[in-house]
Amino acid sequence: EISEELDSAGSDGAGNDSTKTERGREGRDRIASYWDECLTSGSKEKLKFYKRIIKDQKISEKHARLGKVEVPLIPPSSPVYLYELFCIIRDMGGIDAVRRANSWSSVASVLDLPSTQPCASQIERIYLKYLGAEEERVRASSLALPGRRVTRRGEKRVAHNDVPRKEEFVHPLEVQTRSLSSRKKQKTEATSPSAVENSDSILASRGQDGHAANSETPGRHDKKRTVNEDELRDSITSSLLALEAGIKRSALTTQWKGKQAKWIARVVSSKAVGDFVDQLLELEGGIKWGAMDEEWTDEQRQLWVDHLSFIRSYYRLSDLLRVFASYIDEGSFSDQEFFSKFEDGLLRRPSVASKAK
Repeated sequence: EISEELDSAGSDGAGNDSTKTERGREGRDRIASYWDECLTSGSKEKLKFYKRIIKDQKISEKHARLGKVEVPLIPPSSPVYLYELFCIIRDMGGIDAVRRANSWSSVASVLDLPSTQPCASQIERIYLKYLGAEEERVRASSLALPGRRVTRRGEKRVAHNDVPRKEEFVHPLEVQTRSLSSRKKQKTEATSPSAVENSDSILASRGQDGHAANSETPGRHDKKRTVNEDELRDSITSSLLALEAGIKRSALTTQWKGKQAKWIARVVSSKAVGDFVDQLLELEGGIKWGAMDEEWTDEQRQLWVDHLSFIRSYYRLSDLLRVFASYIDEGSFSDQEFFSKFEDGLLRRPSVASKAK
């Protein structure tokens, strides 16, 4: 079904046009390149991610006017598709966020171009020349226009005379932030005191100056809403404990050696992992939005940027799976030794980040 949708995305409205077919193949390449990101969620989230890529592919057909640009100093066989560049910068938080983090080399890497300084500088010039005004228009239309309604799956806009109805122009950071749902605190049975203490220190380590405790984000009809970091932290802690309990049960009932793929598949599809990743995405959205607030000082903004980098470094599910897989590869230590390594290697890893801050 996904393959058929991609084919239709590549040929929509143009019959057997070779350009459209080529774009369909590019859609498959994009899905393959983002497979690691799919590992950060459960099966339902994977399906949503696939659909988002397919939608982006279809949208790109509607905006072929953006075309492509050859990057100077790069062979002509390596063009930059402006729509793809626009999406990459948008997903990284906009040009201001990319400039603050000096991430143009990373942008070049995502575009499969050399991540050298000359190439990065050329990409920045191309973006400013062709897409700078587009970003301002997108941001203005996403934040200022009335008649929006926010849903869990994104933001849908009613028709306007002055601006076309284009859901792809809604900034993803706004969608993530405004779709934050107030979640009830989960009561955890059979909690581990040491795990709770270490998990609390994970998210508290970056909030010592008081600014990171709460951030205000604009909500529906320009109302302010507060991202309750304590509530999110408690929910993440509960998910961590549930995940840990599931791993311990698997360790006691499964012969690990030679069964890595089956075991990892069971972990990825578990509900605990899905809830865990969902909470992280919500917190990440709140942090990104706070970093874009013009009323914040540079110190406040940098604190949240550091916090976001901290979360990405230590809470990506793919990183957790690699840790678990390394334990499986060893396969010779006792249960007690595994639990000790699990606690030291996972729950206490963020302490290293606080030293590097």
